[in-house]
Amino acid sequence: MLTVQLIFIFIGIPTAFIMMNYTPQYLRKGKLEDEEVGYIILHAVFQFVPLYNIVITLLTIVLNLEPSPKRNCWRFSYFYSWLIMAIGSFLLYFLLIGIIEVVSARNKRSNIDKGYLHDLGKDEDVLKEEERVKGELPSNSAVYVRRAKKKYNNVLAVKDVSFAVNKGEVFALLGVSGAGKTTTFKMITLQVQPDGGSFYLKGINMHSEESNLVKHSVGYCPQDDVLIDHLTVKEHLNFYAAIKGIPSDIRREVVNNMIDAFNFGKDANKRAWKLSGGNKRKLSTAIALLGHPEILLLDEPTKGLDPRNRRAIWDIIRREVAGEVKSAVVLTSHLMEEVEALATKVAIMVSGNFHCFGSNQHLKNKYGNSYDMELTMLRPLPADIQNILRSFGIPENSMIDTLAKAQSLLYRIEMQEESKKLVSVNPRARHIFESFECNIEIPVVTIIEFGLVEKLIISVLNRIKDILTSYSIIEETAMKLKLKIPRVIDKRRITFGKIFKYAEELKASGYIADYAIYETRLEHIFQSFANQF
Repeated sequence: MLTVQLIFIFIGIPTAFIMMNYTPQYLRKGKLEDEEVGYIILHAVFQFVPLYNIVITLLTIVLNLEPSPKRNCWRFSYFYSWLIMAIGSFLLYFLLIGIIEVVSARNKRSNIDKGYLHDLGKDEDVLKEEERVKGELPSNSAVYVRRAKKKYNNVLAVKDVSFAVNKGEVFALLGVSGAGKTTTFKMITLQVQPDGGSFYLKGINMHSEESNLVKHSVGYCPQDDVLIDHLTVKEHLNFYAAIKGIPSDIRREVVNNMIDAFNFGKDANKRAWKLSGGNKRKLSTAIALLGHPEILLLDEPTKGLDPRNRRAIWDIIRREVAGEVKSAVVLTSHLMEEVEALATKVAIMVSGNFHCFGSNQHLKNKYGNSYDMELTMLRPLPADIQNILRSFGIPENSMIDTLAKAQSLLYRIEMQEESKKLVSVNPRARHIFESFECNIEIPVVTIIEFGLVEKLIISVLNRIKDILTSYSIIEETAMKLKLKIPRVIDKRRITFGKIFKYAEELKASGYIADYAIYETRLEHIFQSFANQF
């Protein structure tokens, strides 16, 4: 469109001056010569350029020229001809632009529907939620979103998303930046116009004239803090309490309770522009929670907060959900801990699509295909080291100054396999290599202790392999190993209880000092989905 406008400008204005300069010359002669046929043709063509007609009309008025040709076929003066064509071309192009926009919008909607009406790659739980939403009346849910779509610059930011949230539920949207979470919020709250979909709060269509009927029941915390710089925290809360219709006789008590609940303290009388980023975030969340709204839309409500304030806000949200109002909550977060603490159901959003849906435990059971087992090794006893020294006739106070001598010592005390572990990448050997690099001698006892620890680790791993047949080391430190153990090994399901039993046997046999076993965390599932795209 811009290109067409520039063409009209650079053609219309210069051509109008040239044609206007030529017209009076041949008209004053009172005849129409052969070369003037070209003028008539050019004139007829350029009359479809709006600026050409407008400029010539203005020049005719300014120069007071209104010549009339002697040929009877031209019954109107040039002034009226140009004026009529200017108005006519404006109406013509206005109509064409309207037709193009309508056709373009229809094609855009058709392409979106065609591309995402049947997405065979969707997870079965996502498809079940879509079917549930499709068969449910919007009035039966506090928040109802069906087939939401939004396109920015030919890129679909939100692709056919559907979900419904009932009172007393917390629905968490997880996703990396740009996944489409905030765009979904903006479509629900009328900040952007969707390219498709239905959006209902308390059974009322948010993109209809009736949307005002439900706004008083909604608390919205946007991703970016929208505060009035010169108002204090207390003034903000009083201002929004009045907007939400909280009676004046209890307004002061409500505001003071919010100030205490959110731990504002002395910052309650500080102006917004002087607040820290964390306090601004707390204030935005406090404004959303004012008046016990039935629906809470919280876009990263605890972003940038310290653990103490974060947990205080979690407690407030829990009270809103479990209280008399039983608020329905939709929140986004990058904190897996927050989602696990609050959410009753979760959707992981990647590139505008839901890629999984369900409760925290359901997602862990379905996508968590392994356990994490952390083992703390036993330190060798001084008596064991002394036995080795005596058995091989090694002086207790002798020192080692090179890597070759250290490896030779391990071979001498029959630790050939352990000597292969004496490499720089081994975290248990790091202090040995650092000493050699600094030309510092190492006591022979240190090398023997290293060998005994490695021998113990080799024994533990061999025992685990004999029992479970499969594992992978995901992290090693000085005295700890972190292993990933599959849930299914050789078509045999490994339960949490079995892993616990094996770990207890290792501890009772004197192989390890302590252990910890974890199920796959929601964070691991989220990372696995995010890394796929």
